[in-house]
Amino acid sequence: MTSSPNQKMKLLYISQILSERTNENNAITVNELIRALAAFDIKAERKSIYTDIETLKRFGMDIITNHGRSNAYYLASSLFELPELRMLVDFVESSQFITTDKSEKMIKKLSSLTNIHDGRYFTNKLGSVDSYKSKNSSIMYNVWYIHMAIIDSKKISFKYFDYNLRKERVHRKSSEFYIENPVELCWNDQKYYLICYNTKHDSFVHYRVDKMIDVSVSDEDIDDFADKQINLLDYTMKHFGMYVGDTVRARLRFDRSLINIVIDRYGTSVKILPSSSGLGSPANSPDSDDDSSSECFDVEVEVTDTPVFLSWVFEFGNKAEILAPQSLRESMQHLLGEVSSLYRTD
Repeated sequence: MTSSPNQKMKLLYISQILSERTNENNAITVNELIRALAAFDIKAERKSIYTDIETLKRFGMDIITNHGRSNAYYLASSLFELPELRMLVDFVESSQFITTDKSEKMIKKLSSLTNIHDGRYFTNKLGSVDSYKSKNSSIMYNVWYIHMAIIDSKKISFKYFDYNLRKERVHRKSSEFYIENPVELCWNDQKYYLICYNTKHDSFVHYRVDKMIDVSVSDEDIDDFADKQINLLDYTMKHFGMYVGDTVRARLRFDRSLINIVIDRYGTSVKILPSSSGLGSPANSPDSDDDSSSECFDVEVEVTDTPVFLSWVFEFGNKAEILAPQSLRESMQHLLGEVSSLYRTD
């Protein structure tokens, strides 16, 4: 009698059954395994099942045996823990740069990495205030090409565009290709940015990946800029919204109620300077490190003089103030004046 073509794959099917159908609360007995294998036209005896289970254990599968009148088995751990897998699903679902169609396909793939019993924990959707999803299906592949170029130290070429009032793409540089030296790929405010070293201008520049098209990795090696250093954390913190502007050393004063927001923005390494003076008063040197009686605090950080940074400060109304430098204060005064003029009724 000819055996089934699947017979030689018995060990693989046992591995699949344990992965897809078992967990700590849902073990499978030998008889149930035999019946499950029969559905794939695979014959098995109890003794061979015992041998196969031991083989899979030696291979590295974390199979636990529940001893009893009839032994039962379950897979105790897999490639991802459930909280890890759920976090990946939430990231894919909430990421603006992944299209809706691609998100659904990726979530389905991620959900398949767990068993049928735990799969129910991946059916609810993540509530999101910002429900916008990109319609540019090439972003994910562009990110991959950029990683390849960075790792292989190759230049990268692409076209860059903006939108007009008709929501049409308008290519910069008359649709000519940009040729850049990729340095870092970073994630900032729900968007990917590519940071490059521009040899012509001898400076670092950045581009939004979702506005890059026709991305390709060049055969040409990157230029030598080993003597140029960039601190990615500092770069992203200075460039609010990744807008270009002059970098300045700023002293900012905040109401003490904003301490968590400031730490969220600048990290726990930022030096907090308790202030005995209130908002609207000159900068002063703190008398001590004791902030128990201070209603305000100062920080000194490097920022970029852009409307995005100024808008962030203005977001806190009379609870935040730019103390120095004077040029940054003047930028805020100028911006406030321009905005105020739009709302005049006289």
